[in-house]
Amino acid sequence: EIFLGGRPCPYPARLSSTFVWCLTPVQPSSVADGEALTITLVVSGLSVVTSSVFSYRDKCAAGYYRSGVECLACARNSFRTRSDTETACTTCASLAALDPRMETLNVAAGSTASCVCPSNTFERSYGARRACFNCNSSETCATDTQLSDIDIAAGYWRQSQATADVRLCKNALACGGGSVDSGYCVDNHAGPYCSLCKGSFYLDTADNCQPCVASALSISVVGICLVLVALALAFAMLRWLVASRFISPALLGSVKVTGRSVLAFVQVVLLIEKAYGVALPQNFRDFLANFRFISFDRFYVYGFSCVGASYHTSLIVLALIPAFVTVISALYDLLRYRSFDVRRVLTPVLLATYLVTPTAVGTIYSYWSYDSLDVEAVVPVRVLRTDMSIDYDGRVHSRLMWFAALAAAVYSLGVPLALLFTLRDPKWNVRFLALGYRRELVWWEAVDCVRMILLIGVVVIVGLIIQETTTEAVQGTAAAQSTSNSTISSAETTETTFSGEASSSAAAYATVVQLLFAIGVQACYTLFVSHVRPLESHSTHLVSLLSHTALLFVLIASLVTHLTVEVQEANAW
Repeated sequence: EIFLGGRPCPYPARLSSTFVWCLTPVQPSSVADGEALTITLVVSGLSVVTSSVFSYRDKCAAGYYRSGVECLACARNSFRTRSDTETACTTCASLAALDPRMETLNVAAGSTASCVCPSNTFERSYGARRACFNCNSSETCATDTQLSDIDIAAGYWRQSQATADVRLCKNALACGGGSVDSGYCVDNHAGPYCSLCKGSFYLDTADNCQPCVASALSISVVGICLVLVALALAFAMLRWLVASRFISPALLGSVKVTGRSVLAFVQVVLLIEKAYGVALPQNFRDFLANFRFISFDRFYVYGFSCVGASYHTSLIVLALIPAFVTVISALYDLLRYRSFDVRRVLTPVLLATYLVTPTAVGTIYSYWSYDSLDVEAVVPVRVLRTDMSIDYDGRVHSRLMWFAALAAAVYSLGVPLALLFTLRDPKWNVRFLALGYRRELVWWEAVDCVRMILLIGVVVIVGLIIQETTTEAVQGTAAAQSTSNSTISSAETTETTFSGEASSSAAAYATVVQLLFAIGVQACYTLFVSHVRPLESHSTHLVSLLSHTALLFVLIASLVTHLTVEVQEANAW
């Protein structure tokens, strides 16, 4: 019998009078490499401790492999664990569970954890699968960057550190970026895209958060009242000037058409972001903030949000303006004339509705404009694009669907038809709206009204249809692919498609279609105006064409901006 350190050595045998043999047992866990073990022989009951000792050979440490009698370090991009065979190292790219682009930071890597994603990529895991994804221009990714460690640039936002869905903020100044989700929003901003304010703060005209104080609400109420009174006085003055002929109708027409062209341009441009879902350049947004006072689409800001107002407040107020003005006009007519005349009552209603139509249409149709947050989620949360504190699929929002649909019909069909009818009938006291137009085209305001409805109203429905149908189609294709392919191989890493990405791609595609639709409408209208020449004055005609061309340029620039952002973000997938 032969014993190594007191443990029997299996299959002992005497090969000669001076040489004995046995099979070396597996190294016990309690015996260290290089530990000297005494060799004891037991022959015919006599135990003899030999002068020889036995030791298990030193194994190569993790990160090293054996070459002859030497242990050499594993090269970069390969590793060896303690339990692996000593003869070779394993490359990161050879394992199906690792991304083929993974590399090690140094030589002598001792585990699969040493394989990390290279710079300009980030790592995310799907079960045992570890994949690398490209970082785009809005993200900073050093070597070995995890999904939760992505450092996003200022002006961008993501819902949490657990998602790679990084979005461009509409108000870049509100998004601080960084690698920690608590710092994504700055200056008391909060919520999706940092577009909301924390408690006791409200959004001002530049979409910056201001503290809720009593004076803020008072100033807001007074400011809106002053704007409404100023507009009413302007209309009354215009009607008096037309009736008295104190100023020539030609001059009045030029002033009226010029003002109307500028006002329509500003009103449409102010609604581009929420109608099309495209982020305008920050400098341009700051410039537009100076004209917010002529837009009535945001009653839930300017201090009113401090008392619980929301987008639904604006929706209800703007939708009910015709009814409200009708009641006031009817009461005034009865008190002054002791009688009731339909034309006298409805004329102020038509004028007030005509004035707020661009803003009202943009606000009402915004009911169907939503944004999906964290598109990588199984069921992404959808919020209203105009007011992201509102759940698009929530009960409160859903209950207003028929109200919004009725309001959209009134403004989209009723206002153009009313203008077309009243402007052609001299019995209605609204002919001053036709000032500046050729005699045979006095009804042209109805045509321009249809243009604005198409640009800021119908275009939202176009985007909704495209987004819904595209999302369903892509998700159906993805479901079919996932059924036929239950695993993802390393070679497919760069081609992996997520269902959430389908929703994001559908939204981006819908915005492109919306902008192309709007560009087509505006281009056709501009060419039509240049051919028909509905305005009397040549100079006024040039001003009108200039405003239409400027709007066309803004739409084209918005499309270019949107496509640039999408191309940059596409690199992340």
